[in-house]
Parts: sequence; C-alpha cells; structure tokens
Amino acid sequence: MSKPKNAKLGDKKAIGNIKDNDNSDGNFENASNLGRLNGKFINTDEIGYVEAGERDTKDFYRFRLPDEGKLRVVLDELLDDANIRLYGDDRTLISTSTKKGTTPEKIVQTLDPGVYYLEVSPFAGDRTDYRLELKFIPPPDIIKPQGSITVNSPNKGNTLEPGESHRITWNDNISENVKLELYKRGSFHSVIDSSTPSDGSYRWTVPTSITDGSDYKVKITSVS
Repeated sequence: MSKPKNAKLGDKKAIGNIKDNDNSDGNFENASNLGRLNGKFINTDEIGYVEAGERDTKDFYRFRLPDEGKLRVVLDELLDDANIRLYGDDRTLISTSTKKGTTPEKIVQTLDPGVYYLEVSPFAGDRTDYRLELKFIPPPDIIKPQGSITVNSPNKGNTLEPGESHRITWNDNISENVKLELYKRGSFHSVIDSSTPSDGSYRWTVPTSITDGSDYKVKITSVS
C-alpha cells in the first residue's frame, strides 16, 4: 500500500483508490490504519505482484468499530484467486473467505466494538488487482418492550471452568419463559436452554468442549 498509511473514516463513506508502491503493509505491525469505521470504506489495490524485488503476498488493514454491529467485507473485481481473513485485536482468526478462482470473497460477521484486522492475500502464486469494501452496519433502533431482562452473573469478574456448575442469575419483570444463549466475540455460539422459567436463576454446567476465552457472554431473551 502506498503512503499515507492513515485514512480518516469519521464520515459516512471513505473511498480510496490507491495502488501499491511497496509491500510495507504486509504484517500486523504495519497494517494500513483505516481508523474508526462508521460507514463504508472502498479501496482498489493489487496483490501477488513483485514490487521492489519482493513479492507482495499480504495486505493488512486495521480498523476500529465504534459499537456492536455487523461488519460486511467484500473482495471483488478479481483477475485471479485471492482470499480474505478477519482477525481480532489479539490477532486471533475470526473468519475467512477462500472461494476458488475469481469468485468474490465475502465475510459477514456480528462483532463487538473494538479493533480488528483484515488480511488480503493471493492464492499460491496468483496475482490480481482487487476491490475491497468494508461496511459497518449498526443495529437498528428498536422500541424496547416494557419487559426487561438484566443479566447479573456471569459477568466480567467471573471465571467459569469447563465441567463445573455455575449459577446464571438475572433480574426481569416478565412472566413468560426465557431462552439462554452463549455468545463468543459477539457471535452466536450455542443454546444453553431454549425455554426455562423466568425465575431469575439457572444452574448451568459448562460444557467441556468449550475452549478457553475471555470474550464469552450469556444472552437471555423472552421466548414469547
């Protein structure tokens, strides 16, 4: 990616038309910083070509989501095969799109607010121009029902061990049953119980199949 490396995305849209002059953005540390992604970012570039004696095999983009919402990533206008990978701030892989040939790549992921990285890379020895579009879609404004549910436990201070029993507690002012779900990094992971009385307490044995992580959340909703 040619300099400058920073792009201000405070407006609804930011559209770039930049061609690589070097491969200095080929790792996390030198990722092109898009800043805060409030709406849409579009950029045209190329990957897989030899530049300054070295083959450019990775383009990294760094951006920050201001709120919880849906991220839509599209890589298209390909002349050859290229792929995309989405990482969290801790550089943990979240999602990939690796379709064959010149089929557009797409990632749609619900994410928490925070910093994320996107990698564009060619397949094997392929080389291609590309068009990259990132779009942040915040959750729609909705009218909250008079009934409300507030989760008390687990919270950020709790450590839950796989195989151990933990009591999920909440406050609500509804009479119908509730559904308990587990989310990881803002995305649905599994159903804890599809329908249980809304009595404010549920005894849950953490499955041994769950991997370690500090980004789990319990979501409780009415089943009515």
